[in-house]
Amino acid sequence: MGKGISFPAGACYNGGTMERRAFLMLKATFKIAKVIGIVLLVLLLLIVLLVVLIATAPSVPNRYTRTVETGGEGSVFYGKVDLENIGISGHSQGGVGVFNAVTDNAHSGLYKTAVALSPTQEEGAAALGMPYDLTKVEIPVLMLAGTQGEFETEMVLPLDAMTAMYDRLSVPKAMARRTDSDHGGMLYKADGYVTAWLLWQLQGNEEAGKAFTGESPELTRNALYQDARVDLEA
Repeated sequence: MGKGISFPAGACYNGGTMERRAFLMLKATFKIAKVIGIVLLVLLLLIVLLVVLIATAPSVPNRYTRTVETGGEGSVFYGKVDLENIGISGHSQGGVGVFNAVTDNAHSGLYKTAVALSPTQEEGAAALGMPYDLTKVEIPVLMLAGTQGEFETEMVLPLDAMTAMYDRLSVPKAMARRTDSDHGGMLYKADGYVTAWLLWQLQGNEEAGKAFTGESPELTRNALYQDARVDLEA
């Protein structure tokens, strides 16, 4: 008898089973690759759509500016925005933002006047990484603060710091401190003078300007305010 191939006891050879397994693995690989391809295609389409939307959408500032300049009657700003007379106001760190906006900003030239309510004093602003330089201010400034509360009078804007800041301004200016207001109250209690200042500075309203003009400006005679100073000669 011829010699045959012998296998160890208990072993078997099944070529058909191995081929089937290889086929199933290959089929699964193709399915996975197909799913990945579909996912990548969808992502690509989404990216293309996003690029198209960004490329065709106008920027918000340009849209508002264009609406105002072309007299778009459908805009809520139609006839209400005077781009030649823009003022800026801010409270606390917003007051710091006011000083930086009118001195250290590409659009500083847009502003005609500024109002700072309880602005963080220079030393404190510098410690917070928000320094500002009052000697660079070139527009009229109204600066108001409160007289109540340790936070307002010792941390944010002590009187000596406010006076020093005022003296560094070489523009038409006015300052005063509200006698019954703490730091938070200055957001609201100074509204009358803020409005009067902006009406006078931006619209030339002489009646409103009486609060700051004349031999005895109304601001300096108001019992609700103290430490008032008005210097309109730059």
